[in-house]
Amino acid sequence: MPKQDYRRDIDGLRAISVLAVLLYHLGISALPGGVVGVDVFFAISGYLIGGRIFQGLAAGQFSFIDFYERRARRILPAYFFVSTLTAVAAYALFMPAELVSFSKSLIASSLFSGNLATQDNYFGPDVETLPLLHYWSLGVEEHFYLLFPVITLLAWRFGRRAFAATLATLLVGSLFASQLILPISPTTAFYWLPFRAWELLIGSMLALPFIEPPKSALTGSIASAAGVLAIVVTLLLYSSATSFPGIAALPPCAGAALMIWGGQHPNFASRVLGLEPLNYIGRCSYSLYLVHWPVIVFARQLYPDASPSMFLTGTVAISLGLAVLFYQFIEIPTRNRKGFWRQRRIFELSALGVVASLALAFFTSVNGGFLNRLPADVQRLLAYSSKYDLRMRADYRFGQCFVGPGQTYADIDQAACLPVGGSVALLWGDSYAAHYTVGLRPILEGEGFVFAQLNASGCPPIIGLDFPRRPNCRAFNDAAFEWIKKNRPKLVIMSSRWFYASGRWFYDEQAMQFLKREMSEFPPETTVAILGQSPAYVEEVPVILARRWLRGDRSTVSEGEIRSRVFDADKVMKATMAGTSALYVSVLDIVCPDRKCPLYADETPVHFDSGHLTDVGSKLFAEEIKGEIGLIRKVER
Repeated sequence: MPKQDYRRDIDGLRAISVLAVLLYHLGISALPGGVVGVDVFFAISGYLIGGRIFQGLAAGQFSFIDFYERRARRILPAYFFVSTLTAVAAYALFMPAELVSFSKSLIASSLFSGNLATQDNYFGPDVETLPLLHYWSLGVEEHFYLLFPVITLLAWRFGRRAFAATLATLLVGSLFASQLILPISPTTAFYWLPFRAWELLIGSMLALPFIEPPKSALTGSIASAAGVLAIVVTLLLYSSATSFPGIAALPPCAGAALMIWGGQHPNFASRVLGLEPLNYIGRCSYSLYLVHWPVIVFARQLYPDASPSMFLTGTVAISLGLAVLFYQFIEIPTRNRKGFWRQRRIFELSALGVVASLALAFFTSVNGGFLNRLPADVQRLLAYSSKYDLRMRADYRFGQCFVGPGQTYADIDQAACLPVGGSVALLWGDSYAAHYTVGLRPILEGEGFVFAQLNASGCPPIIGLDFPRRPNCRAFNDAAFEWIKKNRPKLVIMSSRWFYASGRWFYDEQAMQFLKREMSEFPPETTVAILGQSPAYVEEVPVILARRWLRGDRSTVSEGEIRSRVFDADKVMKATMAGTSALYVSVLDIVCPDRKCPLYADETPVHFDSGHLTDVGSKLFAEEIKGEIGLIRKVER
């Protein structure tokens, strides 16, 4: 098969891409759009692999066996090695439920379907415990390269124009579909090939044999400069709040294409990218991409209290060091098509690697993550994480006064949940309101109130606001507020996961203005108490405690595991509600003095996951906040 000319600047562009992703994953605020490095990778891959296919077809030498052998040789040896080391680290550091989750992701990624298996929000707060999440991009690429050679082989037979038209149609259709589905299902748009294929096709079309290089050095320089500008702007201006990918992914992909095209005429940008340090990092970029995210995930578990500068320095150094080792001793040797790593051997070992990975992951999964490897007291502690769900349904009155994502206001048991006689106190909000039920209900009823409850999953009690991931929320809240205006309860207690819920950040200006306006619409005889954000942690509280116990630490207050955003939300809400008639109760100020929150009480974790209260936690928090709410003093009955 014809050989493509080596471009040093393309490896330099790879270096920029992988370093952007690495720094983004480390939370470097200077590059809030670093995730677009993956999109640049897609464009580069489309150009290089597409070019190889087109050259083979043009010379009449294209072979599917040769093509997939090269893909296996390029992808699988380093993939299996990194996956094996990650599995060893997961066994040593993960709790059983985490190990089961890891095993399931290993099964999916070993079948190159990690992008189809995950439903996790890539920009969400929980991805820091998923060491194989970044494999989603491998799934997208490999799905593309399973289909693309077949499509090109068929379309090639109809001539140059038909071939180019086919690729252009697929590109435009994929881009259109990506933008169309983005507001409906952001995770599908992010992870699935039909909505990412256009990014690889941009590079592929650039590699078409009849696409001419720049006619002059000036044209190449202008194209490269425009490409640099497009990529830099997205790195600096995009963030996790950007609606992505869709049309927003076009600038970095087009920027990469412009740099690749313009670099065919050597210019200042291409020479800088071709410098040896960047070039070498680019050559190691695949191994660096594979290894960096597991290093970050496990380092956060091993060193949760490390200073940001130490964590940054350590993880970057370890990631780069491992990438160099893997490149030199795994990637380079396995690309040698003679001797041990001949064609048949690479296919045999690849098949063996897939089977071994699937067997290991399946065995781990069916054995529940090997719970018995842990001490009995740690096993009991972890039981709250894995078995509290049914207890939660009873404590929160799920299916009766607290409805799920697919349910509506009509599913509320009106007789049990919405009494209309006497001095009614209504608990209104999402699951972070429902988790106060066990604690607040007896206190309220003991003071002569009639307890009422209206809760819906992922639905903060803000009227007039849409929630992308909970389409039933707006109607639910409208109906709830109509009930309030009609029945005029004496007290309404509102609570929510204010800092983040249903894909929205609730301390943003719009949400706060809606909430502030809502306060003026309550009946004048109704007192409104807003419970501020309760603690939320980087992982499940039973797991936090289990890790401590395993290292001999029996402390029962948080030290650094709580999410800083909860305090941001509390501060903004406190300021916003100060000018309203509502009584704002800062749960964090009361329960978490000096930002240290209780994790364990009465031989029970206070939370069963990363934020929801157990029955013990609900009673503890209710006792702490009841005086501040001033249930008797504030409400005239």
